[in-house]
Amino acid sequence: MRAVAGQDGRLHELHLNPRVMRMASENLAQEILLAVNAALDDLRAGVPGLEAAELTDPQELAKTLGGVHADVMRRMDEFADGVELVVRRLEER
Repeated sequence: MRAVAGQDGRLHELHLNPRVMRMASENLAQEILLAVNAALDDLRAGVPGLEAAELTDPQELAKTLGGVHADVMRRMDEFADGVELVVRRLEER
């Protein structure tokens, strides 16, 4: 069994081996819980600064991701400006 959580903090994939259908419902529920929690732990580990509370509050998560997006866009603009400056200097030669 394997679960995958997306950047939005929601479960995106749940892979079940057909053999799990033979498990007792209590055991199956426990295994699903373990897989989902492992997926959420992986998500938290992959996003620096993402706290557990932010995963349970979609608005906080959106705010955090919005800040990350704004930072990436600012850096891309700086990079593009640098490339444009280099191109202009090369054209002047």
